[in-house]
Amino acid sequence: MENLYLFIVIILFILAITDLIIGVSNDAVNFLTSALGSKAGSFKLVMIIATMGIMFGSIFSGGMMEIARSGVFNPAFFSMEEIMYLFAAVMITDIILLDFFNTVAMPTSTTVSIVFNLLGSAIGISFFSVLHSDGSLASWGEHINAAGALTIIVGIFLSVAIAFVVGWAVQYITRLIVSFNYGKTMKSFGALFGSLSVALIANFIVIKGLTGIPGVSQEVVATIQNSSTLISLLAFGASFIIFQIVLRANTSFNIYKFVVLLGTFALAMAFASNDLVNFIGVPIAGYDAYLNWLDSGIPASEYQMTALTEPVKSNPLFLMGAGIIMSLTLWFSKKARSVVKTAVDLGRQEEGQERFEGNELARGIVSGISRISNSVAKVIPDTTWHKINKRFVDDTPKIEYELPSDRPAFDMVRAAINLIVAAGLILVATSFKLPLSTTFVSFMVLMGTSLADKAWSQGSSVYRVSGVLTVVGGWFLTAIMALAASIICASILINFKLYALIPLLIITVVLLFKSLIFYRNNRFKAEVNLEMDDVWFKSDFFKIEHEIRKKLTFMMKRLDKSYHETIDALLKSDLEQLKRMNILVDDIKSTNENYKFKLTQQIKTVPKEYREGGKAMLYIHDIQQELLESFVNIVASSKKHVQNLHPKLEDEQIELLENSKTKIRLYLNELIKCLEKDHISEADYKTFKHIRNGIVKDIDQAISNQISWATDKKLSGKNSELILTILFENKDIMQGLSKIVKLFYNLKSGDYKNLIGKVLSEN
Repeated sequence: MENLYLFIVIILFILAITDLIIGVSNDAVNFLTSALGSKAGSFKLVMIIATMGIMFGSIFSGGMMEIARSGVFNPAFFSMEEIMYLFAAVMITDIILLDFFNTVAMPTSTTVSIVFNLLGSAIGISFFSVLHSDGSLASWGEHINAAGALTIIVGIFLSVAIAFVVGWAVQYITRLIVSFNYGKTMKSFGALFGSLSVALIANFIVIKGLTGIPGVSQEVVATIQNSSTLISLLAFGASFIIFQIVLRANTSFNIYKFVVLLGTFALAMAFASNDLVNFIGVPIAGYDAYLNWLDSGIPASEYQMTALTEPVKSNPLFLMGAGIIMSLTLWFSKKARSVVKTAVDLGRQEEGQERFEGNELARGIVSGISRISNSVAKVIPDTTWHKINKRFVDDTPKIEYELPSDRPAFDMVRAAINLIVAAGLILVATSFKLPLSTTFVSFMVLMGTSLADKAWSQGSSVYRVSGVLTVVGGWFLTAIMALAASIICASILINFKLYALIPLLIITVVLLFKSLIFYRNNRFKAEVNLEMDDVWFKSDFFKIEHEIRKKLTFMMKRLDKSYHETIDALLKSDLEQLKRMNILVDDIKSTNENYKFKLTQQIKTVPKEYREGGKAMLYIHDIQQELLESFVNIVASSKKHVQNLHPKLEDEQIELLENSKTKIRLYLNELIKCLEKDHISEADYKTFKHIRNGIVKDIDQAISNQISWATDKKLSGKNSELILTILFENKDIMQGLSKIVKLFYNLKSGDYKNLIGKVLSEN
């Protein structure tokens, strides 16, 4: 039997590597958001600093490993066999849950996931353990460390409210003092803030780092902790003097930027030292349990795991290996960047494309806060209220960036506070040995500072609140899903053992593979830069036209692919391909909506002489929307037809669709070629007009034929409905493409006056 448990230990470590990769993708939001959102440094610099923090923290994470061994259950009540299946259930459910949240780009808490997976697995295993031993269910509770589990759970969820309120308060007070033009107070408040930050982070690094080194005696730990005040005072005094010297020598030195980069290192270290147990704590506990049992000579089903109650002796090689895997994942995981983008978007200072839709609860919260704010404003004198509001107005000179993606989502002050408050809360919790989730703390501090900074304007507040509610709801959903899934998984494993373990592992691999496919299909990457240069509307209009033409060409190529493959999939009754086309068209719509927002924002800066041209560019977007709706309807109708097993198309209908597809593709490809030129010539325009008239005439004839066939041959009503839908949408597509031809043909004259009217009035 020892080979079976060795196999399980190996599986646990393989699953741990997978869990590390998935977990880091999720938790990167904790320490990357502030530095990347504020552009405190280049992407490479921020990643290098974060990597150093991860490696430093992973080495010092040994002291947290007891949570996986005895934090939520009493291992002495479990046999070796039960412990191994308990740990297997934890790892399987943890990986599936975290990958699901990463795939939909939603931050969740690895701490919540592992705690509730441990709790659920322990409940499932212990229930059947008592049942099989004919014991009393009254003794069932002895298996669970109720006090420890409750402390962990309450601490985790309490941190949500505390982090949000503290983040809001600190940001509000700081902004009142420095406003947005923080350079004026750099030598005074900036130096004071920087010194306090360095003192806190120094204390943070010492307490979270040095006290977690494997093998450090309790006496040394106590000495370090007792000296924390002295360490902080020395760090404060030294840094204040250094900042004053540096500022005298270099007046452009930004203390807040230094704090952001230092804070990124500290939080990355905290993540690794705090959360590493979430990923490798279980396999290390399983490995220790296996070694402890191996030479005992007692059957695994009878050997009680009292050894797991003893202090853990972490293997530095395991910790170092885990740190390397985490660092590599940080650099190469695209899912990590998606999750970070979610947090940055929710904390963005300026108005932008909102990722989340509004909901009734969010609208109610925003409405209630507005009423409270208005009530407070009535009590405070108008002059005082005006002065307070003025501190939250960003009147600093606007910097023009080469690319909009280079523009910071928020300033260095807010980024520094995000990191310092999060680090401070984690430090306080560590001092009192209170467990918390670094994800909860980091994310909610970010949201609190965003609210205080009035980043949630009237135009975006409902969407931002909705996003926060969605993320927080995801955390609670994680707890519920983890508890339920782990109870089921553990119950199956303890009853069917190896016969259940192998199928569950296969299911895990299949689900991860499907998740990867979903992520890739749902993240079609545009090869055209959809960001729009800030100088477009401040220079030659033809630069605008060039960019519009380039983006339009790319979108039409994607539509051409979608149309061609949709008709082919319909004729082959290929439902999977139709589902992929549905995802592709949705992605094109999303890209186009984002493009519309950016274009609308840029139109605000159009000089008077270019406004008619800018209006024409918006009209192009309107035409694109019409084209997209037609393509969406064709894909949806085709998918519905195949999915619901409607009758196959008749030969005449297949021929009709093939002919229509061929002619529209030829027209579309010729238009794409012309768009890639400087302009559409008069000869091109006449050719397009002639071809269009022929295609529209053919479509009208096809509609008549379909109606005639339906009457004469008694064709299926579902078939007739599908073909007529596609034909009418084909006609709309030709009208949309014709408008694009007319518009770019008229652009060549350089006369933009009443350009849209010309397009609409011409035949």
